[in-house]
Amino acid sequence: MVLRPRLLIADEPISALDVSIQAQVVNIFNDLKRKFNLTILFIAHDLRMVEYISDRIAVMNKGRLLEVGTTQEIMKNPLHPYTKSLLDAVPSIAGHKGSLVGYKYDPSIHGYDHNNQPVW
Repeated sequence: MVLRPRLLIADEPISALDVSIQAQVVNIFNDLKRKFNLTILFIAHDLRMVEYISDRIAVMNKGRLLEVGTTQEIMKNPLHPYTKSLLDAVPSIAGHKGSLVGYKYDPSIHGYDHNNQPVW
């Protein structure tokens, strides 16, 4: 932080940590955001932690950006079927449990056809 960066990229910074340590690290990130007006690109699979730390969320699948919005927009009203499936797969306290099984990606939502496919 000596150089006062405006962007910090954190790729899965808490995935291998114990839950109690995860909370400490996330609190440090939040303190850094406030203290230095820092933007953090927080890459993670833990959607509840993403919801806690993020102001905005971008959802990606296979290297493609599918949906971007405020945390509340994405968590409460996801538009892309993949985002909906991801959120449905997060266990809830009420016992609801979804799954990505059965999710079928439809490339036509991006205007792709057999002659115009993305390069992975």
